[in-house]
Amino acid sequence: VAVQQFQLAADQDADQAGRLQLGQGARHGLGGQAQMVGDVAAAPPRPRAVAARGDWYEPRFRRGVLLLKLERTNEAIEDLEAAVRLNRDFGQAAYWLGRAYRAAGRFEDARRQFARAVELDGNYFEARYFLGRALSELGRNPDAVAVYESLINDAPPNDPWRAEAIRELEQLR
Repeated sequence: VAVQQFQLAADQDADQAGRLQLGQGARHGLGGQAQMVGDVAAAPPRPRAVAARGDWYEPRFRRGVLLLKLERTNEAIEDLEAAVRLNRDFGQAAYWLGRAYRAAGRFEDARRQFARAVELDGNYFEARYFLGRALSELGRNPDAVAVYESLINDAPPNDPWRAEAIRELEQLR
């Protein structure tokens, strides 16, 4: 039943450009699974029917990250917002939503998501680095300096985000 619900939701939510055909897999011996046609950059369908169960934050998260990497920012934001809504303690989803907001030029929204990711995991150095970037992009350089200095003090010497924070700090001073 759950598979049929997912199939129905996926059929209703197929890519508007027609690049992803669903529901035809059974006729081709694929057991009803989606198949790619044409553009290989087509993203998987959004699992709406089961998203309400609360345990489907991860598929929305994975799809959102994929869409962001494909530079389909608005769609990525939609899925990543859903992932954060479905699991408020998922720091990676907050981080990637921050990245998507940043790509869309929504720096205050990005700052809030990076801050949330850092709140959930203080050792998430990549999120701390991008929190500093968002603060800098908002013109809040003293706050950015404080974030970078904190990252530099807390991160292991070989952490790549520590090195990036040192470079950013040099540019701000």
